Amino acid sequence: MTMSILHSLKGMATPELIAGVAGHLGESNDGISKAIGGIFPSLLGSMMGAKQEDHSMLSGLLSQAGNLGSANLVGNLLSGLTSGNNNAGIGSIGSSLVSGLLGNKMGGAVEMISQFAGIQSGSSSALMSIGGSLLASFLGEKMIGEGLHFGSIMHMITGQKDEIINAAPVGFASTLGLGNLFGNASAKVTDAASNLASATTSATGAITGGNDGDNKGGGMKWLLPLILLASIGAAAWWLINKDKNTNASAPTEQTTNSANGIPTSDATVNTTDTARVAADANKQNTAEPLIDAEKEK
Repeated sequence: MTMSILHSLKGMATPELIAGVAGHLGESNDGISKAIGGIFPSLLGSMMGAKQEDHSMLSGLLSQAGNLGSANLVGNLLSGLTSGNNNAGIGSIGSSLVSGLLGNKMGGAVEMISQFAGIQSGSSSALMSIGGSLLASFLGEKMIGEGLHFGSIMHMITGQKDEIINAAPVGFASTLGLGNLFGNASAKVTDAASNLASATTSATGAITGGNDGDNKGGGMKWLLPLILLASIGAAAWWLINKDKNTNASAPTEQTTNSANGIPTSDATVNTTDTARVAADANKQNTAEPLIDAEKEK
């Protein structure tokens, strides 16, 4: 099973460390815990986006932290925070790591974590150094203890890219200048929100017929036309079905002969009479020659 870097780092932020930092900075334990939870993926993301020429510097810092070890790590961090002396030991390495990763993005990162966790900017800045120290200690010990190269550490981090992105504060890619690295994941969310907003606007415009600047009436402005259209449709349906029912129930006493305009019943009578007259005439024509023949005899 692959080790979760974020899970391991969060385990290093012990309740003792969180309570001590919160008490010194005047923040809540929840705020400090959330801030550290946002700092870890932000720094890991910055490591993935680090330039090739910075890898040697980062590798050196991790090696230093690994050689120091993690003995009394929490005590050293709290001591450096309360004394204001972070220029020695693991605190100094953590500060150098954060500065090397963020550079001129430091101010934006501090503000991002402050808003993410709901803490003061000064507290966020102090926590950056602590988060960097914990990260350097964890990765450094792993690199020294297991005899790994810095490339192996980077491969391990990039293998958990999705987990890191999901745990990071909203907007961290743009804040830290990592758009090229995490642009695809961020773009999907942005495009979805944009498409939803566009669809909603289009649907609203289609119903209301556009915004003419007069917003009076609220929802009734589009509800009344819908009611009117529904009423017209119902009336048209009733008229159509009324005509169908009338035609279906109408008596069929007479139909018109299409040839001469005479009602079918009359045409039948006339046809019968004509046939009778023709038959009588035929009888007469047949009888007369017979009579003449008898006379000649």
